[in-house]
Amino acid sequence: MFKLSDVADTYPWTVTVKMPYNGSYKKTTVKVDFNRLPHDERMRLMERIQTTQDVESVEEVENDFFDKVFVGWQAGQVKDENGDDLEVNDDTKRQLLTISEFRQAVIDGYFDSVAGDKLKQKNSMR
Repeated sequence: MFKLSDVADTYPWTVTVKMPYNGSYKKTTVKVDFNRLPHDERMRLMERIQTTQDVESVEEVENDFFDKVFVGWQAGQVKDENGDDLEVNDDTKRQLLTISEFRQAVIDGYFDSVAGDKLKQKNSMR
């Protein structure tokens, strides 16, 4: 049974960060939180990300995406250089989003969270 009371403004999702390591990838999962967007806004944002081509515009669209969707990570999921928990704030989010692999993991994770089955079906039909 679907209950409106189960719909929250934010929701947790596990993303996989694939970092190049020793000729292959070291995969790490991170539990992040995403904002739930209204359907029409989510569709416009997803379309902008998928159709934007030039580098400067892609960065602008992605930054808009992160501002609207990416809340942060759950406690204990990201550590600093000393092994201490990295607190979620604007500076630490910006710091992590300069890492291309983390950035891509958040984008991929969001797309998977909102359209995973549809995307998998679409790609398997090709």
